Amino acid sequence: MTRTIVVGGGLAGCTTARYLAETGEDVTLVERKGIGAGASGRNGGWLLRRPDAWLNRRRAEAVAIYTELEAAGLDCGLREVPLLLVGLDESERTHAEAYASAVQASRVLPAEEPWLADDVEAAFFVDGCHSVEPMAATSAMAEAARRLGAELLSGEEVKRVAVDGDRVVGVVTDAGQIGADRVVVAAGPMVGPLLARAGVHVPTSVVRGWLIQTDPAPEPFPYVIEQAVWPDQRAMAAISSSPTLADVAAGESGGSRLISLLMGTRPGGSLVIGTSLNASLRDDPEGVSTTHEIAARAIRISPRLAGLRVVASWSGRRTMLPDGFPLVGKVPGIAGLEVAGGFSSVGMVTIPGVCRALARGESQLELDPARFVDSRRA
Repeated sequence: MTRTIVVGGGLAGCTTARYLAETGEDVTLVERKGIGAGASGRNGGWLLRRPDAWLNRRRAEAVAIYTELEAAGLDCGLREVPLLLVGLDESERTHAEAYASAVQASRVLPAEEPWLADDVEAAFFVDGCHSVEPMAATSAMAEAARRLGAELLSGEEVKRVAVDGDRVVGVVTDAGQIGADRVVVAAGPMVGPLLARAGVHVPTSVVRGWLIQTDPAPEPFPYVIEQAVWPDQRAMAAISSSPTLADVAAGESGGSRLISLLMGTRPGGSLVIGTSLNASLRDDPEGVSTTHEIAARAIRISPRLAGLRVVASWSGRRTMLPDGFPLVGKVPGIAGLEVAGGFSSVGMVTIPGVCRALARGESQLELDPARFVDSRRA
């Protein structure tokens, strides 16, 4: 029986462990903090229909997998909720119209939507969207892995992947080396550093996104509202590039900062408001002032929210690749080493199907690490 170690207790690690265990492998997941402690438990949980066909296919897979978890008694907080896509000015209206056309959305009159400002230029309903409670969904996937026999070790940090010649032999933790025939690195922002310690360079960038949580609205908030600003994956990758040494010397974080609006309710009625993207170089929260701009944007689009009490704010760090798509599959040059990372802001949408395919050995050429990694190790 193959002994496999999965590094990382986010949704990617838990999904990979769950489906590897299903194949009969001896699976141990190692997580340095706790299940869902990173971005997997700290995001909006929105599963929205997009103009991108690849994302829509992955979204459908994700909804089906979350539905299966709930049928097994593992609550993900899954619910269907429409998207209200809005444009504040002419450029945003043009973006919204193109989006709406691609997903066959229906136009609505902004003045007839009580949660919108009077001067919103355009609004469209996009049906067939869903949301999950992200920590619940990640924990549900972890429990599914346990039920299939996977061992989950939390509070144990993997320092490096152990390699002998051109083959992986395990991982090194504070407690010592754990032997394995196969290692899957699914460690979010630590994907790049862990692969680098094994002699493999991957051009990852790390970005931070902020969210705000409020008390429940006094009246039902029946949809997710999104401002028609957020770019597609490739454009987002260009914005997310890591800073140069000259940028850091000049006191700049690198890349361009992006702030938009995406908000909806959690089970229980509290409102979660985002969204943003900033280059991130460290674990300590950067760009705290971003929450001021997110709050201002929420009030600009929905003035009735101004009096809601803010109860929490937090951020999560996400990894991106230069083309905006995940890095999933076998790492060239080291037998037994695989990676599942770079899911950026669409992890809850893409991870379930992508990591299931990884565990089952299905080809995903568009995500192959070989597009950025050759077989020559440092």
